[in-house]
Amino acid sequence: MPESAVVKLKALTPIHIGSGHELSRLDYFLDSGRFSVVDTESLFRDPDFSAVRDAFLQSAAGGEPIAKLVPVPLLKKHTSYRIGVSPSARTEMERSPTQVKTFTKSAGRVYIPGSSVKGAILSALCWKVLHEGWFQEDENRRKTARINIEQLMLQDNGSDSLLATVLPRLGGRATDELGRFTHWLDVSDSDLKAPEEVLGMSLVDVKNVSGGTGSGRPGRNLKLLCETVQAGKEFSFSLKLDPDSKLTVDDALKSVADFYSRVAAKDGAPGDATPKLPETGLIRLGQGSGAYATSLLVFAGDAELHTGRDGYRVKPPRSRKRAGQGNIAMGWAQMTLAQP
Repeated sequence: MPESAVVKLKALTPIHIGSGHELSRLDYFLDSGRFSVVDTESLFRDPDFSAVRDAFLQSAAGGEPIAKLVPVPLLKKHTSYRIGVSPSARTEMERSPTQVKTFTKSAGRVYIPGSSVKGAILSALCWKVLHEGWFQEDENRRKTARINIEQLMLQDNGSDSLLATVLPRLGGRATDELGRFTHWLDVSDSDLKAPEEVLGMSLVDVKNVSGGTGSGRPGRNLKLLCETVQAGKEFSFSLKLDPDSKLTVDDALKSVADFYSRVAAKDGAPGDATPKLPETGLIRLGQGSGAYATSLLVFAGDAELHTGRDGYRVKPPRSRKRAGQGNIAMGWAQMTLAQP
């Protein structure tokens, strides 16, 4: 039987996993300082809306907030959900109502996608495989591993080459069949939560979007309004290893924590108000830069490999995302095994 476990995930800092959908100023309003999302279909069916419907349709294209076009008491009757707003996000919304990036949901309820967790775990295990190969105690094996890794890092199709190198080491079905993606781990979507239970509105500062190291241009910042899972909120999901996997659940979670501890060390910045992160169960969601970029970047630092313009093609992510006036690093969470 495949090894499986129920995992509890607790947000340590605000987490945003985007749905790909944005809310315009016609979709929401502030009510007593809370972000309130309008159920437009319900609103349009209400006979009381008919008195302002024509004026609303004529004025909507002008970009006015919905609360200036429709009476607020009527909007309150047709609110899908209401969530808290951080002070910095509220200031931004009152200054210039703008688009809001929503958190992924199913039937209106919030969840952590299993694909996001699996991708974060895979990125960590890519680092583990490269690290173990480079630092092997056996000199002949180490020499062979270093040659293979150097060739990998010089590949143009880096992400495909990385997976081809890593997945056979993790085990699972189809590892012996060239061109087949290894089935090594199943991660379920998490349990569902009401938006009011777990979400808040955060002002996200995306730092150093362009320019920065090696570009010759200073970076610039963008400010985004995002629905985020708030620190302290918890979800649960199931994790199941393939019967042919070479891992155990405990090994996988330890490797994930080791990797993200290194990511945390590289991502820190003076003045950050990010809380002290735990040594066990650490993972980062929603803000990763992909298995290739992050895993090779951290590994290259461990192995003291040159990653400059004339060296290996390892491009460090230049941007950082911080939430609110506290400059809090986003996306951090802790995983723990649920008690049987």
